[in-house]
Amino acid sequence: IILYHYKNTFSFEIKDGWVATPSIAGAQTLFRTILSRESNKYGVVSESALTKFTSTNVRSVSLEILKEWLQYSGAAFYKEHIILKPSKNAMILAVLSIEQRPMSVEEIAVAIQTDANIASLSNVLSSNPETVRLNKDDWGLREWGKKPYVSIRQLIYDKIQSNGGAMDKRRLIDELVDEYSLNIKTVHHYCNMPLFRTVKGVISITDGVTDPLLHLLDEKRLEYLDLRDRGGSLWVIGGSELGDVMNELRTKGFVFRYRAEGGRATKGRAAWWWKPQPYL
Repeated sequence: IILYHYKNTFSFEIKDGWVATPSIAGAQTLFRTILSRESNKYGVVSESALTKFTSTNVRSVSLEILKEWLQYSGAAFYKEHIILKPSKNAMILAVLSIEQRPMSVEEIAVAIQTDANIASLSNVLSSNPETVRLNKDDWGLREWGKKPYVSIRQLIYDKIQSNGGAMDKRRLIDELVDEYSLNIKTVHHYCNMPLFRTVKGVISITDGVTDPLLHLLDEKRLEYLDLRDRGGSLWVIGGSELGDVMNELRTKGFVFRYRAEGGRATKGRAAWWWKPQPYL
């Protein structure tokens, strides 16, 4: 629609109850461009940035109308913040950057209002290079610089090494339970593995490596579930990003197979599995 106003020609578009110049798409692009200048790397802007639009030379614009306009333009809102590009991946990163604290998969699912199941969302988090698992249940942003969660066996090993090769077993268990939200009985179980020994309440690392495969996985700081002692498989948690690692293990005789949907042991998380073949 072309109108004449004070001898100047300008255009505007009317659509879905909105009127914008020069067009709906043009106005949406302009808003995103202006707001993106104040956003963080995850496309998050404080709602306070909208105050610059609430008063113009022509007329006042209410904050409510601006928020409706942004929602119409595809933006999302979360705890007094605007998320400019709310795709699933972008929403996860944006919410974590707003919360600035570790969050469980369930919490993230509620925050981003997704209909994806927990297993699917876990796979998204695992494959995203910007996110890192921080403990048994919680995820965070890699930029926070927090130490990633690894296998419990590796956590015990690292804790002992950082204490000079030996430490009080009770203190080790208490610290790991507190730092990583682990089950105390589970930590006790791993402390009794052949890799470790306890003498008079002091735990240390046994000389030699009892399982070369687990040693390789621990060296690469991978999360795994070893169910071989129950007749099951050894599962390494992760997606296609572990392809190079699995090719390396294949050359050492460990042929892992990938399952995007994981298994009951992994609670639906993507994983690679290997089961030793019996001798005939």
